[in-house]
Amino acid sequence: MRLLRILKSTQVKGLITTRTYAKTELEDALGMFAYTLNRFNEEQHNEFLAKFWIDRLNVKESTQKQKIDKFTEELLSHFKPHERRRFSRNCITSTNGG
Repeated sequence: MRLLRILKSTQVKGLITTRTYAKTELEDALGMFAYTLNRFNEEQHNEFLAKFWIDRLNVKESTQKQKIDKFTEELLSHFKPHERRRFSRNCITSTNGG
């Protein structure tokens, strides 16, 4: 916390992620409100990952896109729903050091 208070007084920009139980402590220490990111549902997970890989791999062909969609669904089927919750985080952002 001490380091965060020091950085707050500078022009450093940053993003802090934390567990829900520490959200209030960080808000109080930094004097700003937290943003809470909503969890993805299964469909949103599939869509996000497929679009990410299609973009990163620069996929243009529809057959390749279909393969990525299928791969994404198969990959996520190996995770239990409670394991997917790691994608949800509470964030506090600062754009000008305060």
